[in-house]
Amino acid sequence: MIKIGKIVFGTLFFLVSTQIFAQKNPCNFTEERKGDTVIYKGEMNYLGTTHAELRISLQFQMIGNELGLVFGLNNIDGIRMDSTNVAYIQLANDKEYILTPKQISLTKDNKRLECRYVVSEQDEQDFISYVITGIYISTNIHPQIDISDFNRYTARRISERFKCAHDKIKNTK
Repeated sequence: MIKIGKIVFGTLFFLVSTQIFAQKNPCNFTEERKGDTVIYKGEMNYLGTTHAELRISLQFQMIGNELGLVFGLNNIDGIRMDSTNVAYIQLANDKEYILTPKQISLTKDNKRLECRYVVSEQDEQDFISYVITGIYISTNIHPQIDISDFNRYTARRISERFKCAHDKIKNTK
């Protein structure tokens, strides 16, 4: 019993200390470097959809000066996305925004498809000021995926990520 307690304590200590060192920037993002580019990542949110077989993740990312969202999908049945697979984002200001994919990639083991959508600079203020109320994305197999599990807490956290990245990282460069 003591051995299990030590393992649990050690694991928790490792996870907490890793989070502290990994998130040193003003917005508590995880930082990743690819060459000279710094990628700031918010927490990964897993969401349910109207398609039970899909497991979709949503994450705020800032690459360079571009603020955006990354959707990850489990790559079942050969799911693909291309420039025609737009994301429809509805905000609390009753406006709908159409985002086109900026980058589409598969993980090394081809089990997850990731698609990054960038918010244009003229729309950034709306994404900072208003929470997301609805999301629809599409793939080659599913023409309209309603992110039905998107809740107010996740929406608020993503909005906070946009605001912090815009105010404390982007505008201080």
